[in-house]
Amino acid sequence: MINVLLIILGAKLGYSLIRHYITKPNYIKKNLKKYFTSDNVKVVSLPDELYETIDESKVKDNEVYIKTFEDFGKIIEGIIPREDLDNYYRNFSTLKEKSLSFSDQIKIRATYGGFAGGAYNTLENEVDLKTSVLGDLSGSTNHELLHASSTNYDKENNIIYSGFSQTFIKDTDGKKTLETFGLGINEGYTQYLNIKLFGSNSFLKEKIYEDDQKIAKLLNIIVGEEKMQSYYFRADLKGLVEELEKYNTKEEVYKFINTTDILHTFGKYKNKRISELSEAKQYVQAFLFKSLLKSGKMTAEDLSRLCINGDVPYGLEPMNLDKNSSNTTSQNDESENEEKVHKSM
Repeated sequence: MINVLLIILGAKLGYSLIRHYITKPNYIKKNLKKYFTSDNVKVVSLPDELYETIDESKVKDNEVYIKTFEDFGKIIEGIIPREDLDNYYRNFSTLKEKSLSFSDQIKIRATYGGFAGGAYNTLENEVDLKTSVLGDLSGSTNHELLHASSTNYDKENNIIYSGFSQTFIKDTDGKKTLETFGLGINEGYTQYLNIKLFGSNSFLKEKIYEDDQKIAKLLNIIVGEEKMQSYYFRADLKGLVEELEKYNTKEEVYKFINTTDILHTFGKYKNKRISELSEAKQYVQAFLFKSLLKSGKMTAEDLSRLCINGDVPYGLEPMNLDKNSSNTTSQNDESENEEKVHKSM
């Protein structure tokens, strides 16, 4: 009996070692190469006809809204400008809810590599929520409702516009496949807004998409809070791309978004043998630092302070920055510092 147990444990250990050091690293490297190819990335504008003005009264006719979502709606309608709420009014007028079953959780784990407290099903316009006796410690309900408030499905072209992400639905021989661009930034900004609008009532809420949140906060500084918020609720990823193109080439912007997507999935993986992951993290930092310097929103000293305070994603250290530069850095000095960052990209 003991021998059998040892064989089973040995087999499991062997499988874990193979998965950790061979199978998963190869999978990650393959995906990094795929995601780093900017040729297959296209950012399309949300068609004008999808920006139609919605009858606000229809939301109040939705019984599910009155029962479950009204408190969320009052905060959103009280803070977000009306011109940015067409997606919210359209979706909430027919929004449905259901409880996540165990099989739903298994499907989410198989798809995304972890369990979730909720999900927004765009095609069904349905918020799927996991119930818990401890309550919604992670803030997943409001997180998913923010997705519902910022999503628009273009049925004719099979594109889902959601906040800062776009999902292209392809039908090949009757089998649907999804390709999403901007997932990492979208999840990070959604959770950032979740905390900003509804408060942080638990440690879990702060830790969800922690690195993605840090990226979103720095983008918020670069672009400006009002613009970022407007782009998000209008599902205008192209608007964000154009803002970032003020300080970077189009290819650099696409690579940045692609890189945040792959790190959203694999960024927590600890195998140091995958040098591509370290390079990806450094690229994200260099892109953000370069943009912050070129936009004039921060100095080199400010960037060093971000690193010291732990406000930089992935816990990276300051790189190629003059720690002794003052807040009154001259324009020439800022240009020089920006060039140092640019060389690391």
